[in-house]
Amino acid sequence: MGWGTGRPLPFHPRTTLITGASSGIGRAAATALAARGSNLVVVARRRDRLEALAQELRSAYGVHVQVIPADLRHPHVGVALLAACENHVDAVINNAGIGMFGRLDLQEPALLEDLLNVNVRAVTSITRAFIPAMRERREGTIVNISSIVAHHATPYWATYAASKAFVLEFTKALWQENLETGVRCVALCPGQTSTEFFTQAGRSPSRMLSMSTPQDVVDAMMAMLDSRNTRPQRFVDLRSRLTTIALDWLPLPLRLRLISGMAQHTHH
Repeated sequence: MGWGTGRPLPFHPRTTLITGASSGIGRAAATALAARGSNLVVVARRRDRLEALAQELRSAYGVHVQVIPADLRHPHVGVALLAACENHVDAVINNAGIGMFGRLDLQEPALLEDLLNVNVRAVTSITRAFIPAMRERREGTIVNISSIVAHHATPYWATYAASKAFVLEFTKALWQENLETGVRCVALCPGQTSTEFFTQAGRSPSRMLSMSTPQDVVDAMMAMLDSRNTRPQRFVDLRSRLTTIALDWLPLPLRLRLISGMAQHTHH
């Protein structure tokens, strides 16, 4: 798996499962891992995009790519994915996520349920499904994509931020549970990233905050996974980390007003 005692080797799992692989961070992660020789299981709702990605990666890197179209809103999705996989999965990247902007009382209840199902229940279900075999083999990696908003309550992104806080705290706990097992559980906390996320959430990115590319996020992820002494979480860039630390020092009412202003400083 490319880690252990001595000089760390590049992260190179035999097979990696990636959710939300059809675009954005998931697609960039699939490309980066295929370039390192990892076989892939790519998961998303859009079969046509997955098939195009799979063909591209097979041709470019000669890796095996299994396509699994799946709706992560459905219950017990982890068990279903585990049963569908053709090979042992050595690494899982829980990347798929849904965002929703606005006051809670104005949000569509069904869409809120979708957000919770994908961002919270699917991450839990998939991790629960794949981690036992990793522990048994004493080898494996779980990467859960969280967000910088996981560190602070975020008005107008309340449910999304809370769901990412769940992902972060869930992953930190699993990191400790698996310290002596050979299994790494780590969370990555990107800031604003140029993906389809904001379009789907009905907003444009905040002009007050910096913007990363999917490749920036994946570069940070690969650096984290190449490291021998991985901590339970990593920010994508120094600015995001410093912003989060600075906000921690503010009194809570002031912090909430400031974050609320930043959240609203976006446009349709």
